[in-house]
Amino acid sequence: MNYFEEDSTYKSFDIKPWLKLMKFFKPYEKSIVGILVFMLLTAAMDLSVPLFQKYAVDNFIVAGTTEGMGKFIAVYTATLIAMTVSVNIFVRFAIIVEMYIGKDLRKEIFTHLQNLSLSYYNTTPVGYILARTLSDTNRIGTMIAWGLVDVFWSFAYVIGAFAAMLMLNFQLALIVMLIVPLMAIITAYFQKKLLVTSRKMRKVNSKMTGHFNEGITGART
Repeated sequence: MNYFEEDSTYKSFDIKPWLKLMKFFKPYEKSIVGILVFMLLTAAMDLSVPLFQKYAVDNFIVAGTTEGMGKFIAVYTATLIAMTVSVNIFVRFAIIVEMYIGKDLRKEIFTHLQNLSLSYYNTTPVGYILARTLSDTNRIGTMIAWGLVDVFWSFAYVIGAFAAMLMLNFQLALIVMLIVPLMAIITAYFQKKLLVTSRKMRKVNSKMTGHFNEGITGART
């Protein structure tokens, strides 16, 4: 028996499907903005931690004095508390976006499936449909919620770290920046490998789900 084979063409990133998904993002634009705002605040406070530590070493340990340490501890503690609160807020927003976008996508797909012809179900295994309906919608919701966090957090943190390094030690910062092009090349190489592997895993998941479905529906009861 020849099992249904989905399209195995590995295409590069295409913006068009994401533009079609914009209607699902719009109801949660406030939550998405909240993710970005509080994530950037958290990244800024996270960047300040090494600067606090440098200040403590230079002004208390090296100087051999405790003058002003009380104010320093108060400001440092307040920063850590604010960072903790900010993390909790943007994580809450991210969870809301992930869950509700996934729910809306599944609802839209279910409605669309009701309008398809019977010939589609004759040629398309249930496992493939289930995998696309459940797995892919979860991945999209996760990518929108946590992908935003990863991308903007990393971008803000790297830019802030380089800015701080340039202010503290210009020559050392330039030396560190020399490895950035090499890291970009390595990242691009592994990104292509991971994309191909991820799509192969998705294909295997479709087959496994289909076999499970056929086994359950064909079992004697």
